Amino acid sequence: VHELAPTGMYEFIPALTRLLRKEKPTHVITAFPDIGVLVWASLTLTRSYTKWIHSADNTHSSVAWRYGYLGRLRSRAENFMTAFIYKQSDAIVAVSNGVRNEILENYKVSPSRVKTIYNPVIDYSELLPISRDRLDKSRQVKIVTLGRLVKQKGVDVLIEALATLPGNWRLDIWGDGPEYPNLDNLIRRHGLVKKIHLRGYTPKPIEILREADIFVMASRHEGLGNT
Repeated sequence: VHELAPTGMYEFIPALTRLLRKEKPTHVITAFPDIGVLVWASLTLTRSYTKWIHSADNTHSSVAWRYGYLGRLRSRAENFMTAFIYKQSDAIVAVSNGVRNEILENYKVSPSRVKTIYNPVIDYSELLPISRDRLDKSRQVKIVTLGRLVKQKGVDVLIEALATLPGNWRLDIWGDGPEYPNLDNLIRRHGLVKKIHLRGYTPKPIEILREADIFVMASRHEGLGNT
């Protein structure tokens, strides 16, 4: 593992350029538009014949649009960088056919350069047995959601929805991220501190899912949801 920019992104291109010259890799794989542009610059400086593959793991559609003036500016910048990367890279890997179709429609890329490779899935069916009689109205229903606490994951939507739900239930939110304080405020504003709990990061998601009655994914958009 090489940490290319420990004190600032200004270190990234010189560090990667040195690494490319030293290792002479046959392939480089990138994700995220800004990193892709930096890698392109490094490959250009080294005049490398390394094959460059860019991975598209999320939707490009309008649901990913950021709000506010700075958000719109950033979205346009990302779209410009994405179009540049798709033109310059040797191949593109999409996480789903939906993402692949979006790339072909919006960026006019040759279909032969875009391949779909799905996220791997481990069969947890034996660890997560499905029981039809678990939901007993006489006891509290345990609801669980898992994921990064970012706007994309829609946890705020889930909280707003549950604020209208009567009955004996509890929601455990597992994950961490920049939306944590906003979600905490939203829970308090609805007076749900005794029913909705921000649990933080967990290294044991399967155990948590096994104990849950209901799992909910409320994402606003996904390339192909791992959860």
